[in-house]
Amino acid sequence: MKNHVDEKKTPSYNSDVREDMHLENHTSQSCQKLAVSVDEMAYMISVSRPVAYELAQRKDFPSFKIGKRVLVNVAGLQRWLDKQIDISDTQ
Repeated sequence: MKNHVDEKKTPSYNSDVREDMHLENHTSQSCQKLAVSVDEMAYMISVSRPVAYELAQRKDFPSFKIGKRVLVNVAGLQRWLDKQIDISDTQ
């Protein structure tokens, strides 16, 4: 009895590499996150996790919920930070 080997057509190595390179370029150059977790935000602005969660509960902070997850809008975070700088400059 002969051993049957399934001979499926597989893409060539070069096409696999090109596809991987395309995905890497796409994700690293044009696909920046629009929202981050509270933990990521804490790291981004160099505050502790508890402080980050306190900020996320403020009404003037750009956080929102999807299901049980709390996320922070990245563009809103930048605007919020700029506003905090403006406020501290006037005091």
